Amino acid sequence: MLFKQWNEFVAPRHELDSPIIARNDDSLQLLSLPEVHMPETDLSKYKNVVLTTKIMDPLFPSKLLSAEKIADITTTLKIDESQDVGESENHSWDYEENFPNEVGFKRDSNNRRLLSFSSPIFAFKDTIIIMIEENFIKMSAIFSNVIAEQVINHLLINGNPDLNFIAIGTSDRILNIKKLTQDHCSLEPPEFVTGFIGSILTQLISKEVNVFTGILAPSEGPIGFEKMTLDVIKELIDICQELLDIKSTEYSVDCQRMWRLDGAAIGAQSGLYI
Repeated sequence: MLFKQWNEFVAPRHELDSPIIARNDDSLQLLSLPEVHMPETDLSKYKNVVLTTKIMDPLFPSKLLSAEKIADITTTLKIDESQDVGESENHSWDYEENFPNEVGFKRDSNNRRLLSFSSPIFAFKDTIIIMIEENFIKMSAIFSNVIAEQVINHLLINGNPDLNFIAIGTSDRILNIKKLTQDHCSLEPPEFVTGFIGSILTQLISKEVNVFTGILAPSEGPIGFEKMTLDVIKELIDICQELLDIKSTEYSVDCQRMWRLDGAAIGAQSGLYI
């Protein structure tokens, strides 16, 4: 039997899906932007940078590639509640009240609410990997936009002048793997990409970066919980192996095994849902 919760009011879908971090969500009050703290690690010796999300973690088996964590990118949003913006006359769904453990706010010494995320930077050979863990429940889109802008700016200033940018992501608006470069884009309307990789590609194009490659794989599911078919995963592994010049014969096997364990492969776990 299916039970449906009864509400005395109907909340818009976007309010149910997104955490409300302001006291009055109907107000256009000015809130501070997230602050991105880039590490002081020397990145100029690396020739390639891979910008991707946590869903692509199986593409980079740390033991096989001998990848090591070299730094962290920290993003923090500080919310000052001292200003009273009044009460809304309309009902709204208070996400934090109903799901207090999902957002994870902390308090600083000035009693301001803090929302912080940490993203690791890995390195192997002449390549660095910057991997953002997206989550449509916990992370607002503004985080992806600000992180992408700051990361690209930092790499253009402090990175190798001939740095090769590689962005690997997913989209539920495409049917097969798409490749984008500084000279060509295989996306055709109504195909598009959003999230962190969408922000990264926007920054690379708007800043007229000389050399970059974007790889988009078709997926299903919300941001941070995407799933891909086994055929797409195999093709993605071959592309990544060629782009990063990975010679190991065990690379493909390790990647597929990790993807099956993560449960991000459609068809990897078959069964009947009752």
